[in-house]
Amino acid sequence: MSDSLAFWAFSDAHVGTDRRSGRDSLADAIRQAESAFAWDFALDLGDMSGGQSVPADDEGEEIARQFTALGSHRREDIYSLAGNHDRSGLDEPPNWWWRKWLDPTGDNSRYSGIDRARRRYPVEGTWERYSFRVGNVLFLMMSDINEPSRTIGRGALGGNPGGVVSADTFTWWKRMVKPTRSRSSSARIITC
Repeated sequence: MSDSLAFWAFSDAHVGTDRRSGRDSLADAIRQAESAFAWDFALDLGDMSGGQSVPADDEGEEIARQFTALGSHRREDIYSLAGNHDRSGLDEPPNWWWRKWLDPTGDNSRYSGIDRARRRYPVEGTWERYSFRVGNVLFLMMSDINEPSRTIGRGALGGNPGGVVSADTFTWWKRMVKPTRSRSSSARIITC
């Protein structure tokens, strides 16, 4: 087993916004990254949607289309979290669009193309917060939510434009980073 790890981190693809300007931002980035270096997996750190309102299915379909640019990697090699542009409106189910189209837990494989059984590094958790391990590295992925008690900012959308995680997610994070006797002293944690 190799003692090195190579991963690609990206964010803010703003797929729908860029597509309207004639650019395949996600597909272009995938092709560039796959030709630039040999990465084991990728971290998608949010804002696949670039709109100033809540995302819709047509943008999700475009994201799925652009993921077909993957040549030497599988869709399951990309681990995603939701950014503030990926959230649903206050009157919609929490992060429905992101859970449908980006789907780190593989619950909506028909739309996302993710088969949880094909993950090289299985995820543990929920769409809102999950972890995965690669050797002695623990990755903690926490998605942005639209906190319903926050009605200021972003007009009718409400919420916190700068991003927020739930109190439950913060409690989970504290539990995950707290040292335990079972965790190897050589373990590393990367929080996203």
